[in-house]
Amino acid sequence: MPFSKIRHFGFLSFPCTASYYQPFRFFNCSILHPKLHGSQVEPKLSQKSRQKPADPKTVKDALDYCLEIVKTRDYDNYVATLLMQKPVQCRALAIFALNAEVAVIRHKIKRNSGVTGIYQLQFWKDALNLIYGNQPGPAPRQPVVTALRTFAKSADLELLQNLVAARTETLGDRPFPNIDALEKNSDAIHGSLIKLIAQALDPEGLASRRSNCTEAASAMGKALGIVNLLRATIPLLKEDVILLPADLMAIHGLNENDIFRNSKPDAFRAMSKEMCEISKHHLKTSRSYCHSLEKPLRTAFLSSGAKLDHLLGIFEKSGYNIQDSRLQKYYPLLTWQLWWRNFRNVY
Repeated sequence: MPFSKIRHFGFLSFPCTASYYQPFRFFNCSILHPKLHGSQVEPKLSQKSRQKPADPKTVKDALDYCLEIVKTRDYDNYVATLLMQKPVQCRALAIFALNAEVAVIRHKIKRNSGVTGIYQLQFWKDALNLIYGNQPGPAPRQPVVTALRTFAKSADLELLQNLVAARTETLGDRPFPNIDALEKNSDAIHGSLIKLIAQALDPEGLASRRSNCTEAASAMGKALGIVNLLRATIPLLKEDVILLPADLMAIHGLNENDIFRNSKPDAFRAMSKEMCEISKHHLKTSRSYCHSLEKPLRTAFLSSGAKLDHLLGIFEKSGYNIQDSRLQKYYPLLTWQLWWRNFRNVY
C-alpha cells in the first residue's frame, strides 16, 4: 500500500480511502513576516543554546515540508489548522508535523526490526532538548526542527517531550496492562497535542494553562486514544500485535488467542462496548468544560471531537463490531463538520 494512503493517529495507523483534498488555500509567504508572530514570545534561552536564525528560504522550505506531511498524514488536523487565525497556523503546523514524524517512526518499529527506529526516537528527544533546553550544540538541519525553532519558540518542552516519550511506552508491542495505562498513554499523546495547540491559540499564555483547559484536553485525549486503539485493532492483528488492555480482556474472559482467532465474538463485542462507553464518558467530561473555555481555545478540540462522534457512531450502529469497514474509511463530511462546529463555537 502506498505510503500516502496510510493515516496515522498516535502510535496507530490504518488505511485511508480518501483520494482527494479540499481545495483550501492554506497561507501565503506574507505569513512568514515576523510582525504577524508578535504574540509568540521567544523564551529566555541560555547563551550556549542560542543559535543563528534560519534564512527565509530555509524557513519557507521547512514550512512547505511541514504542510505536506501534515496534509498527507494527518488530514483532520490539517483542516482544523485552516480554521485557526493566520498568525497561529505556522506554529500549529510545526507542532502537528512533529507529531506526524514521531508517529511514523513508531509505526516502523516492529519486532526484530533492529534499533534504527529507536535511535530515530532518541534523535527527536535530543533535538527538542537542543531547541528548548540548555543542552549545548547546534540544532539538526531538519525541516521540522527549523519550523519549531522559527514558529514554536515558546512551546511547552514537557508537552513536546510527551509526544516522543509516550511512543516508547508501546515498544515491544505488548498489551497495555490495564485501562488506566491506556488512558495515561492517550493523554500523553493526544492530550498533550491538544494542550500545545491551545497554548498556540492563547497569545497571553494564561487561559490555556488554567485547570479547565488542561482537564478538558486530558479527557479528550483519553477518549480519542481509546477509540483509536479499538479502530486500529484489526490492522494491528494483521501484524500479530495486540495492545488491548489486559485487565478488560480478563474481565470478559478473553486472552490473546481468543482475539487472534475471534473465537469469542460476543465477549469481544462486549469489551468493545465497554471501551466505547469509557470513551464517551471522557468525551462528555471534556465537553462539560466547553462554555468555560475562551472561544479561540475551542478550535484546538475541533478535529478530536468530530472524529470521536463519527467513530463512536459507527461502533454503536454496527453493534460494536471492530471489523466494520467504515472504521477504516475517511469521513468525507469532516471538513464541513469542523467548519460548522467552529462557526457555533463548540467541539
